Amino acid sequence: MKIIYMKCKYSLYTRNDAEALARKINRDRRLRAMVTFVLANGLYMKKAYAASNLDKVNSAGFQILNIVRTFGYWICIIGCIMEIVRSLMQGDTKSIGKIILKYVLGFGSFYFLPWFFDLIREMFV
Repeated sequence: MKIIYMKCKYSLYTRNDAEALARKINRDRRLRAMVTFVLANGLYMKKAYAASNLDKVNSAGFQILNIVRTFGYWICIIGCIMEIVRSLMQGDTKSIGKIILKYVLGFGSFYFLPWFFDLIREMFV
């Protein structure tokens, strides 16, 4: 086993002043390059754990999404039926397909958008 001892020619630990430390680093070109390299590599490999425990937020979000989907289901059905009846009372039978497609796409977006966002998130994780 080798023990390496390096004596630094800089007395960085005698002063607690951050500006004095920064001045010493900025004066020496090699030291500045070394500090930049070490900081860049150290910060590059730093992992962030801030968003690791979001189970409660996700469960609350899914509950809200299920409530919105349930309300959206009934609003789409009632709105679609009302609009079909309105168009039938005016004698316009050709627009029934367009009305149904409009509400089906609107209700489908409640399920398609969360799936699509999850797909995008998985692509970049």
